Amino acid sequence: MNDAKLDGLTWTLIYGGLLAVCLGFAVRLRDAGLGWRIIGGGLVASGIGGFLIWVRSRRGR
Repeated sequence: MNDAKLDGLTWTLIYGGLLAVCLGFAVRLRDAGLGWRIIGGGLVASGIGGFLIWVRSRRGR
């Protein structure tokens, strides 16, 4: 995977995950179980994005 694709995937996961966390907090007011699952999924996606930042920093040029 080249650097541009990795960067795109990284930031998509981070911002998409954070958006999902915000959505999960809103949904949690109506359906607690579903809200927490959305929050969990968003946190996992953001965590993977953070990990990909680390991967990108360790890649050789």
